[in-house]
Amino acid sequence: MKKNYYISLYSFSIVGFFMSVIYLIIFSLALRSIAEDHGSFAGIPGDGIIGGAMVKLLIGGLGSLFGLRQGMFLLYITFGYMLSIGFWAKPLVTNKTIFDNKA
Repeated sequence: MKKNYYISLYSFSIVGFFMSVIYLIIFSLALRSIAEDHGSFAGIPGDGIIGGAMVKLLIGGLGSLFGLRQGMFLLYITFGYMLSIGFWAKPLVTNKTIFDNKA
């Protein structure tokens, strides 16, 4: 039982660390995907903060109705949406990566 406790403790910490960074990545990717009106467009991802708070409430509500495992299934939808942004966004600026052969 103690082994599972430590695995859960460290796993939740690691997942929380990586989830905290994903908002900044999506925000910068969204701003680099439009040519003008950056100021007004910045408010749209800013509303995602409110959405993040609402998702937690929805998970709690679904967890009370159906069980926590079914409530946590809502995270698959939100993470799937973030994954789709990463695949389908077309940034206007191309950054250099470690895989660029030109030095």
